[in-house]
Parts: sequence; C-alpha cells; structure tokens
Amino acid sequence: MRNFLLGTLVILSLVTGCIKQTQEPKEAIINYLSHHLSKSDFADLDKTSMRESPFLIRFTSLSEPDKQILLQKKSDGSFANGKILFIKGAINTEGYQGSIETSNLDHSNKFSSVIRNGFILSSHTTAVTTTTSTNQTSSDRCNDCSIPEVIVSATYRNPYYNADDPFAWLNLFWLMGGDMPKTEYLPLGGGGGGSETIDTEIAENKEKIDAKKYMDCFDNIADAGATCTITISTDIPIDSKPDQFFDASAGAVGHTFIELWKMAPNGQIVSQNIGFYPTGTLKAATGMNVESKIVDNAFHEYNARYTISVSPAQLRAATNQVRTLEQNAYNLSSFNCTDFALTVFNAAGANLTIPKYQIPAYGSTSGSNTPQGLYNKLMEMGAVGNTGVQTNGAKGYAGTSHGPCN
Repeated sequence: MRNFLLGTLVILSLVTGCIKQTQEPKEAIINYLSHHLSKSDFADLDKTSMRESPFLIRFTSLSEPDKQILLQKKSDGSFANGKILFIKGAINTEGYQGSIETSNLDHSNKFSSVIRNGFILSSHTTAVTTTTSTNQTSSDRCNDCSIPEVIVSATYRNPYYNADDPFAWLNLFWLMGGDMPKTEYLPLGGGGGGSETIDTEIAENKEKIDAKKYMDCFDNIADAGATCTITISTDIPIDSKPDQFFDASAGAVGHTFIELWKMAPNGQIVSQNIGFYPTGTLKAATGMNVESKIVDNAFHEYNARYTISVSPAQLRAATNQVRTLEQNAYNLSSFNCTDFALTVFNAAGANLTIPKYQIPAYGSTSGSNTPQGLYNKLMEMGAVGNTGVQTNGAKGYAGTSHGPCN
C-alpha cells in the first residue's frame, strides 16, 4: 500500500524516489524573486522559510502565514511557473473545506475559488448536488468527483491512532500548468518541509501481470515429495520510524506482498512474489472502489516477514485464491494490498489476524488492515520466539520471481 495515500491518502504511493537535481544557492533564488516580485511582496517574504523538494521551492509570508510563494525548479536549473498562493481552510469528516487564491508573481492571471470537500469548485463545470451540515441541499460544481485537488491523510503513533491529527495536501499539477510531476503535493499546515511526493511507489508505473499464468507455474512441479512455503512481507513507510503510518518527508505509506514457493525433490523451484495495487493512485485515494492489478514484486523491500510451511494442497488453495482475487476491486479502507496478502496467506491455512487502524475520512469504522498493523503483529510474534518471523535488521529484499508460464 505504499503509495498512498495517501489516505487520503492515503493515500495515497506510493514508488520511485525523486530525481536529485543540482540545488541553486539560496542567494540566487532570492535574487530571482527580487526581480519578479513587487517590492511589498519581496519585503514581506520570510527569507528564512525556504523549503525545497526536487521540483519546488517554497517561501512563506511574514504577515500572512497562509500566503506562500512557489517557484518551480526545472531540470536545467532554471525557474518557471512562479506563483503566489493564498489558501486557508479546515478539515472535517467530508474532507478539506476552505478557499484558494492564486496568481503569477506579478499578480497577473488571478484565480480564486471555494474549496468544498477537497474540490476546487471553479475548476469544474458539471453541477452536482451536495448536502450541507444543516441537511439543506446546494448546487456545487464538480466535473470529476473522484479525484479532489486537496486530499487528506494522517499519521498514528503506536499503539493508538490519533484521529485528531489529519493532514491536507494540495495537488500542484494543475497549479503549475501541468508541468509538475503528477505525484507532487504541497502540505497545508502542520508541517515544515517543502512539497512532498505522495506515494513513492507509483501504482501507475507498475506493470500488471497475468496472475493465472504466474500461478500456473506451480502446476509444473508434481506434488509428490514437493516442499512448499508461503511468506507474507510488510514494507513499512519509514525504516527508522516503524510506528509511523505516513511520513510527509518521504511520501510513503507502505506495502504488503506475498511470496509463494515450491521445490521438487530434484531441486526444481518455482517462486513468485506478487502484490495488489490500484490502477490509479489518486483515484484510489478517494476511498472509492477502483480497478485493481496484481504486480510482480520480485526484489521488493521488506521490513518484516512471516513464512510458514504448507502442503501442496494448501499452496494450491492459495494460488486459487490469487486467481479469484485478481478480479477484486481495490479499496483503500476495505480491500487494499494488505487485505489481499492476508486473504491469500490465510487461504493456505495460516489464520493470521493483525491489529487494524482507522484511516481518516474513510468509511471503515472498525479500522483497516495496513502494512503497519502487519509489522506490529510480526514484531509481537518475533518477540515471543516465533521462528517463522524474520524481523532482524532494518530491511531485506525479496527474491526473484519465476514469471509467467503458458
């Protein structure tokens, strides 16, 4: 579930790391702004507040904390798409509510809008009906109600989730003229850093596999005398912070995946590492059911894993479950990568349950299965001497996958 969201985010990514670029000296950036901002705006600039991501430079205003100066960094070291951004609002159970004003650095091309449930209404054209807190209906405007411009995520501190600590993120892709990476977001309040890359493992970049062809490979090894195992692995968001549900500075939410393994008496081995993803990270971050895909997770990082020996019949039950779940929709709160992995793992007779955590702004009041919940469970199991659990070391890497068979 590394991507997301994001809650949402959850969304949210999750994902490849940002490309490192040569950083401009701060003096050069200040000099650039001195020539492109008005005297009053430049004088009001908090020049000690500079925050950088690989794609963006961010300053805040001295007199108006909600006012920010954004400057896009190009790959050649130049700057583009400078913006003055004034955004304010609050988070409730429906998402982010507030307002936004933007303009170029010289105050041209001004834009303003109400933000309702995370949607910047002036950017949309199709009328929809929403219900207000007083149960009165009002006509808002929303063209694509599956991907809001402002999404909400949160963190928890083990063992109790802090439901009062949600966090909002502004999608910068539309604001910067479409030249920003689609996963670049700006944190709104509560955090220091610059913009963050939500979900550092972008689901869109993961190639969908034919799960049936991957599972058919196990039929090429006879059951008689075969040795079989199944492993569930968790990759937590931040290796050094195992209690953190989501980390803004790294833009990570974790991932859970499965390894199925079968060896014949003659040493022939079939091993497949697979994981469950949404086909679209941002749409999944809304909490809606979205189309899913199963991905080859060979060499994927893990922080803890649990391996059990199973019979060929139990392994077959797990592979049949994979074939069935390939058709399932992805849902961030009710059927995500951890739900998929647990279902397959338990189909082989494991009977593993893990603590659930509430994801903010999502419908599962009983909580959701997450990579962090699995990690916490495996740490408990390892602490009492379960030899099938591997938690030593900060991280490890899965092995190779056999790939498809015809």
